[in-house]
Amino acid sequence: MAPLRPEARFFLLEDQFARGPQHYIRHNWGRVDPQDLKSWRFGEKCTNYLESPEAMERIASMCPDVRIIFVLRNPVIRAWSN
Repeated sequence: MAPLRPEARFFLLEDQFARGPQHYIRHNWGRVDPQDLKSWRFGEKCTNYLESPEAMERIASMCPDVRIIFVLRNPVIRAWSN
């Protein structure tokens, strides 16, 4: 489920999103048969999606039935671990 490169930022970056879904899949998961796309489940991590209305709109436009999971951490513990 994880992409080849973490934090793809596809939905965040205009130039990446403009290349379309085939580019997103090929660039982040390698070669995929387009017939298989409907049965695929994708996962990636990008903390910036949470704070970007544009990214959320792009995700909704490309994946209207998407289920998004955000795992939030205690900010103090997160800062300490960093």
